[in-house]
Amino acid sequence: MAGQERQDSPDTVYRFGDYLLDRNRDGLSRKGEKLHVEPQVLLLLCYLVEHRHRVVSKGELIETIWQGRVISDAALNTCIRSVRRALGDTSGSQYYIKTYPKRGFRFVGPVNESGQREAAKNGPASGRAGTSRADGIQNRRAIGAAVLLLLFLTGGFAWWAWTEPNDDATLALSGKPSIAVLKFVNLSDDPDQVYFVDGLVEDLITSISLNRELFVISPNSTFRYAAGDVDVDKIGRELGVAYIVRGSVRRTDNRVRINAELIDARTGATVWSERFDRELVNIFALQDEISRAVAGRLAPEIVTAKAEESRRIPTSSLRAWDLYLQAKALQAIVIEENQEEAIRLAGLAIRRDPEFAAPRALIAKARGIQFFHGWTTNPELTLAKAIENGRAAIRLDGKAPAGFAALGYVFRLTGDETRALGHLGRAKQLNPNDAGIRLELAHTLDWFRYHKRALTEIEEAIRLSPLDPRLEMMFFYHAHILFHLGDYAGSLAAADRMAGTLTNDTWRKFYHLIRAANFAFMGRKNEAMVEVQSARIIAPQLSIASMRKRFEGGHNHPENRRVWLEALRKAAVSYTHLTLPTTPYV
Repeated sequence: MAGQERQDSPDTVYRFGDYLLDRNRDGLSRKGEKLHVEPQVLLLLCYLVEHRHRVVSKGELIETIWQGRVISDAALNTCIRSVRRALGDTSGSQYYIKTYPKRGFRFVGPVNESGQREAAKNGPASGRAGTSRADGIQNRRAIGAAVLLLLFLTGGFAWWAWTEPNDDATLALSGKPSIAVLKFVNLSDDPDQVYFVDGLVEDLITSISLNRELFVISPNSTFRYAAGDVDVDKIGRELGVAYIVRGSVRRTDNRVRINAELIDARTGATVWSERFDRELVNIFALQDEISRAVAGRLAPEIVTAKAEESRRIPTSSLRAWDLYLQAKALQAIVIEENQEEAIRLAGLAIRRDPEFAAPRALIAKARGIQFFHGWTTNPELTLAKAIENGRAAIRLDGKAPAGFAALGYVFRLTGDETRALGHLGRAKQLNPNDAGIRLELAHTLDWFRYHKRALTEIEEAIRLSPLDPRLEMMFFYHAHILFHLGDYAGSLAAADRMAGTLTNDTWRKFYHLIRAANFAFMGRKNEAMVEVQSARIIAPQLSIASMRKRFEGGHNHPENRRVWLEALRKAAVSYTHLTLPTTPYV
């Protein structure tokens, strides 16, 4: 298969996002600055980019990069992680490197290529992070290039501006004892046990989060750091926490060994450390033991009161828990095939333990996602199954937030304001440290036009997960809420923060549209038109009329729709001059 595909020239230079890849001379650079990566990491990246039209198996990568030498899957996975880290990618977001379970890996980011060596001299394409992902569209459309030139000549070059992340940024510490639990190192012989280790740590974070007296950072932010990262001072400043938990896990047969330590991020001193060596049958008691030990060091007065509340064993079946963790890892990546496979695995977990609530909540959310995206031939049945499983999750475990959060999401989609807000409010009450719950609650409050309450929730979600892969979504909601509150300057500031997090054309389109809406109501028509034209370069075939049609039958508050359409009508020259956004969020 590989021999039949088109081979790129050795002199080909690749551009993707802010990156430029030149395997023969300059290596990998970002915004004109050369990145220092290991030779094998560079070779691996080059091979994936050159063979981006297909999935590359692990065996092929080992044969090519390591010349057939016998290496472990762990070595390959470490190299993949290094590539992702160099590109700002994660195993969760998978914007550039996508994992295909049991098949291999594929480079999926949009790529522009050039056979001219001189192309490398100019560095990556000008613009905001990821702007070059739209270059293919622009190059195929002469009118797009003309519009860009016009924008530049008329002062519209600000369209290209973006906010560079500040590596030295320090978030203010919470008034509560603040803590971040990092990814644990997988020391198991089987590298595929990463899902087990990550699932264990996520459950540990949830357990610690149940202590309302603590401020706990979301795993969506903490998992952005590599397992074993030792720069606790930098991590503490970036996440705005005083304490860091890190550790390692080794799973062998029916036993697990966990090394954990609590570190004062301000001083680097180890506050507490311990090794736990247990049979896997006692894994949940072990999680509870660790969480209570951590909480006890940070706020001794709360341990006794909270010990019994947090001591809940979700299932008696280790196999059911293992299947659930696999399902959870898949469901988090919102693509069609992952949702169906996650539902299948969760169903197997339920067969192992019919009293296990968590997979029921997972199925409820996955069915809701299928309903929302139209990934079903029977929407009514899919919706009914979502509600059925959400209610079953709550019935089985009324103290777990997941079932309430899933039902809140589903009821938002049906326009049931009372049930949506009621269930999400209960989920937040059960775990106020869950950034995902706060995000969904903010979206739902915004959806039903409770903008002031929504503002509080979205700001707290961002604070709980300052490095979240969903930051572009969070900042868009923040900008959208402020727009509806009439704070147009604040909304534009939120959009500016969004600019530095953009990963795809859908969100880039929304970035321009929210800016256009604000400029329109501020009376800055020329700037509004610039943003509309920028959105049209990304999605030239869509219109206000189509947008209105898409809103028909939806359950978003009608006043939200009216204000949004009115703003964009003011910004647009005519109905045919405006991009229709495809709602990307769930």
